[in-house]
Amino acid sequence: MNLNITINGKPIPKARPRLTRDGLAYTPKQTRDYERSIKRAAIIEMAGSPLMDGAVCLDVQAFFPIPSSWSKKRKAMALDGTLAHTSKPDGSNVLKSIEDALNGVVYADDSQIVKSTISKHYSDRPRVQVTVSDEFAESTERNLL
Repeated sequence: MNLNITINGKPIPKARPRLTRDGLAYTPKQTRDYERSIKRAAIIEMAGSPLMDGAVCLDVQAFFPIPSSWSKKRKAMALDGTLAHTSKPDGSNVLKSIEDALNGVVYADDSQIVKSTISKHYSDRPRVQVTVSDEFAESTERNLL
């Protein structure tokens, strides 16, 4: 099974938990809101399908907005892919937001993820494109036979 999910808007990294004065930990609002939007998109794509069981693979492509202050030449390089997105946020933190948000919606727990990839790009249409598949498990089974 392959599942493709698109989350429109600027990719948001998983923020570190914050502490109240009483020492209670909480997730910042921006992270909670972003994870909710990921969950909503995943629920729509799942369309009532059962959770994936077993090993899953996750491929995430994050498309970030091009800074308006950049020259036309630099913007063109960003759009055609010759200029890589090497600034913050870290790809691993964007990936963590996706992994956590899909818990209980696409798979039971993110411990089922056996392979994940993240790539960062520039685009004039910021978004995150996620592909979740259980093909790893199927190809491993074929290799064992």
